[in-house]
Amino acid sequence: MSTVIRILAVIALLNHLPAFACEQQPQCSDCPETSGLTAELSRFYGMESLIGEAYQDGDYDRVKALSREYLALAADHKCDWNYGNAIHFSHRILGLVALETDDVASARHHLIEAGQSTGSPQLDSFGPTLDLARAMLSRGEREAVVEYLEGIRSFWEVREETVDDWIQRIQRGETVDLHPNQHGAVGTLTLYFSLAWPLIVTAIFWLRTRRYLPNRWSFPVSSILAGYIAMAVGGIMAGPVVVALMDIVSTDRLFYVATAAAILSQYGLPVLAVFLIARLFKSRAETVDT
Repeated sequence: MSTVIRILAVIALLNHLPAFACEQQPQCSDCPETSGLTAELSRFYGMESLIGEAYQDGDYDRVKALSREYLALAADHKCDWNYGNAIHFSHRILGLVALETDDVASARHHLIEAGQSTGSPQLDSFGPTLDLARAMLSRGEREAVVEYLEGIRSFWEVREETVDDWIQRIQRGETVDLHPNQHGAVGTLTLYFSLAWPLIVTAIFWLRTRRYLPNRWSFPVSSILAGYIAMAVGGIMAGPVVVALMDIVSTDRLFYVATAAAILSQYGLPVLAVFLIARLFKSRAETVDT
């Protein structure tokens, strides 16, 4: 199932990737192409890993220091695709740290500030991590959570209906489980299509090659199995590659290439696997005939 979710996320990336960070940041008047990965940019792109490690270790003083550094770097790179990530991640982590000492007022401030993120390729598609919002909602901070959700709604367009539903239910006083893995109609259809993809490919090849097959059922069984194995392999290979590229890619053009490559690995590998199985069965049939 993780492979399928990864496919859905990659598809969403391709459909909703912003052209430039500047389009969502009116204060940024000029967005020149990045000439190269400088030491400062490398630091900027690696901050989340450093902050995450410190947070897992419980070193909250270091978490605070690194988060402030991340925000300072973001202020110097407002045109960068990672700007929105920095704003959301830093304030989210600072809010979680504040809750460790029951500083709800600071956590509320950071939650609202996290919602002011302008988005990013990752946030626009995969969506933001909602652990701080869930924690604040459990403490009764409904107004702050609604303000946060209204903020992320501006960039998380692929889940706009879900976010709207959350907001309305919170305002009605209902209990809401803020988990993004809730699919709407389009998401459900996409999920079913992804699950059925090897079956669809097998059916197409079977209709074209069945007249060559003495045992007509051996081909679809072999092809379906090979197709799903290929899809799983594609997901295993594509997932880490895409995530790694999103941490280092500094141009939208290259990100498009990475996204397209991920989709091809997910959908192209099953096609290739079924094609090779079809060629093998056809070759064996021709050998028997001769």
